[in-house]
Amino acid sequence: MDVTARTLIKRSIRNKALPSLSTLQTGLRYLVGMLVEMHGFTATKQDSKRMESLLNKLVKDKVLFKGKWRKPNRVGFQTILYMADVWMSSGLNDGVLSWDIHISKQLSIVLIGSFGSRCGDVVRSRMYAGMQYLCYRDLALLSFFGGGDTQDLILNVTLRFVKGYK
Repeated sequence: MDVTARTLIKRSIRNKALPSLSTLQTGLRYLVGMLVEMHGFTATKQDSKRMESLLNKLVKDKVLFKGKWRKPNRVGFQTILYMADVWMSSGLNDGVLSWDIHISKQLSIVLIGSFGSRCGDVVRSRMYAGMQYLCYRDLALLSFFGGGDTQDLILNVTLRFVKGYK
């Protein structure tokens, strides 16, 4: 494949060397669906196998990128701090019906961010019916490590309802 054909396929992420295979496959799926609906186009198994072979060749020739380009990022401390600050400011400015509910919701967001877990590990999701959430009995040992500052505070937490290994 020559250089002009390589420049025809644009990448969507800055500094990404190649366009993604999955992006091209999704675009082709939508295009074929539209051609079938609007113009009665039919694609045979042979056509789909030829297209798959072409896409595999483009990956092998390093015209397309296969896989994940970016590593997933965790929510950082600054993001959680900003969210907590805005949440409390909105409660002060707009008023709340109950500060208990307001602070409880903020605590659940902070716990999810600090544990690096999914929402269902801390709060009960819709699919659960029983006591599948983080209870006070799961917060075991609150102690100070070293000094008497809040930076030295340690809390042992038991996450009982996790999916996978944490």
